[in-house]
Amino acid sequence: DYRWKFVPAIPFEPNPSEQLIDELGIAYEPDGEMPSMRVGHTVVAYQGKAYMWGGYCPITNIMCSKIYCFDPEQKTWSVIPTASRTPSGRAKHTAIVYDSMMFIYGGMENDSGQIPRERFQHTACVIDDKMYVYGGVDANRRELYLDVLNLNQGHWERPNTRGQRPNGVRAACSWVHNKKMYIFGGCRNRDERYIATLHRFDPETLIWCKIEPFGLNGPMSRERHCGVLVGDCAYVFSDWTLKDLAAIAVIRHRLNFVDSDELPLELRIDLDMMITRNDVL
Repeated sequence: DYRWKFVPAIPFEPNPSEQLIDELGIAYEPDGEMPSMRVGHTVVAYQGKAYMWGGYCPITNIMCSKIYCFDPEQKTWSVIPTASRTPSGRAKHTAIVYDSMMFIYGGMENDSGQIPRERFQHTACVIDDKMYVYGGVDANRRELYLDVLNLNQGHWERPNTRGQRPNGVRAACSWVHNKKMYIFGGCRNRDERYIATLHRFDPETLIWCKIEPFGLNGPMSRERHCGVLVGDCAYVFSDWTLKDLAAIAVIRHRLNFVDSDELPLELRIDLDMMITRNDVL
């Protein structure tokens, strides 16, 4: 019913009679702390649990390097102990899951107080045995495009693509449907303008194309949002405003916004588009 609900999570309390062993055979006690507020972190889903890593914590003014696990069944947080060297804390990176492993790429870190010459504010997804990374900028704000990591062979590729690709965008979101990569929104680097375009990339043909969805109007231009695929539907949420949440409340209470003169025409069109069937996928 599109209703938000606050989940009062609690720190994980380990069973004192149960000894936990890591992959090196060393016993450990999971740290039952809850993550502090942060921005620029990543979250992946694996076997019914959410794993969160990194991000900038404004309270402590540090880039976090801990990995937290949230169990939605028990509503508990725990810190996952690591058996090897942990990546340096960072924000605005990407994370994916492949073959029971979490891959972290890029981002901003604070080891030396300077931004490294790698990309950040990019987007990434997995298709078959490859990770596709697109967009973002480097330390000199130069535009970056498509790079592909072969996860089986462990080497990077830069394929020659064709078609109409997203030009110089950062902070977009992406998802995979039918083994094709979709990229929506972001901020265009050349004029710092938010966009609401939808592009599709086919790894088989290496062709980009711009998608024109059916309907009167689509989601408003945005950056730093998120997108997730459920079945054959892609859900896009968040950006810098609360317009989407307010619109959901209007729809949920079934207010008569179509014939109402109290709402601007543009807003009425946006609300109508949220309940109009879209067969673009």
